[in-house]
Amino acid sequence: PLDNDSNKWDVESLFFSKKVSELFKSNVLVEKDFDLIITHYSVDNIFLKDINVKKLLTLHGAPKRSKLIDKISLQNVNEFVSVSNYVTRMWKKLHPTLQNKSIKTFYNGIDLNKFRIITPFNARKIDILFLGRLIATKNLNLLIEIASKVVKRVKELKVVIAGEGEV
Repeated sequence: PLDNDSNKWDVESLFFSKKVSELFKSNVLVEKDFDLIITHYSVDNIFLKDINVKKLLTLHGAPKRSKLIDKISLQNVNEFVSVSNYVTRMWKKLHPTLQNKSIKTFYNGIDLNKFRIITPFNARKIDILFLGRLIATKNLNLLIEIASKVVKRVKELKVVIAGEGEV
């Protein structure tokens, strides 16, 4: 069975893809006005097969299992980019149709000049920092479990978890 976040994203993406397809078919969106449709979740492309606009999918995470809905959706994508070589390898491992595809890697970067240090953290060392969506697929429960064991040996352990979400 899939985790709740995957199910939620699949349902949201099915809705999104269907609506985008309907907007093109009803001429609210006109193909000639678009050079590219960029999506960030494979299922976003499931109903876009007949849309005559190049489609680029950014692969953000490494899937744990192959899903039929992904296999169908991937057929509708022209170009792929990935956030890491590991993510690319995992997608190609689970979806052999991607073996012949050129997937470019663009690592997510952070411009540290756009952030400022907030006290009291500037005076303290942070050993572990999690910054991201607080959702089940990020396995924060595992981070907390491990940190609770490590703190028994490293008394000054500093763990910071920041983000938004339902976890």
